[in-house]
Amino acid sequence: MRLLPLLLAAGALTTAGGKVTFIEHGVLTHPGDKGTWTMTGAIADRGSYRRICVDCSSGAGNNVDLRATYRGRRGTFVLLFHVRPAKTTWSLLSGTRLYAGLHGKGTCVSKIVVNEVSLRSTCVGTVAH
Repeated sequence: MRLLPLLLAAGALTTAGGKVTFIEHGVLTHPGDKGTWTMTGAIADRGSYRRICVDCSSGAGNNVDLRATYRGRRGTFVLLFHVRPAKTTWSLLSGTRLYAGLHGKGTCVSKIVVNEVSLRSTCVGTVAH
């Protein structure tokens, strides 16, 4: 049985794919960060996340790779972030329930606030089966 028709019937995924925007509110912790997120667009969901460094050893030019696990009401998904001085990109690695079988990618803009302890990120991109 294909998952996409079930998602469309349930109104969980508005099209066979589409644009998503998710906003993160987090706290910087070592060696990563954690917080809450809200997603709108082709998928609407919200929950909590935890992000850790995958490759933070080089430190050259502030290039780091981060792996984040997002737990929401409709399932769990994992993103890989490539943080570079000029641009931060993300790609969808895996998911459960609603997010199972999805592929996606996009970009993020983050702002560190409150004495460099808190952050707010806005990420946009597309997801599809």
